[in-house]
Amino acid sequence: MPMPKQKLTERGRAARARILAAAEPIFAARGFYGANVRELAAAAGAPTASLLHHFPSKEKLYAAILSEVAADLEARLGAVIDAGDSIAERLEAAVGAYLDWSAERPDRSNLLLRELLDNPVRLGDQSHLVMAPLVDRISRFVRVGQRAGELRAMSPLVFITHLVGSAAYFCAARPTFEKMVPARQRASLSRRFRREIAPLICQSLLEQS
Repeated sequence: MPMPKQKLTERGRAARARILAAAEPIFAARGFYGANVRELAAAAGAPTASLLHHFPSKEKLYAAILSEVAADLEARLGAVIDAGDSIAERLEAAVGAYLDWSAERPDRSNLLLRELLDNPVRLGDQSHLVMAPLVDRISRFVRVGQRAGELRAMSPLVFITHLVGSAAYFCAARPTFEKMVPARQRASLSRRFRREIAPLICQSLLEQS
């Protein structure tokens, strides 16, 4: 009979939060395979044994971070997807929310991109994909709009790839882009991207009036 899980103390919760916060940018910059446990523990200011006490493996730590990212996105997108507005208004709000999230949390946007690049190698060992519920929720929203005749007949996964890929690539490439434009334009680069890419992403799904 399995032993019941022990409740975390306040100190334990603080330690876990510190480890997650320190590990997230490392995974975002280097991917799952580019990070090692000792480095992650050092970044958190904790002994390796302490990290492994809270997260018994690098896989467990990485999965916990992905779960936080998924919950963060679910909170951002869920509210606008489930709002009482029209399909078109909810689509525009969801696209805007995702682009704003990517701009505010570039590490998390990069982490998603890294996960998509690294994940095929690990898929055979995974029984649970933490981003799957969010992908399913967006897909269901797209299919509802398609059945209502308000959205084009496009695979929801193509739309999701368009949205996630556009935002992630801009976040990853922004430091390089900023070197390519005059200094006076750098401060407005993200705002211009947000303003100009959002209608293009929405238009890929919206039916012509």
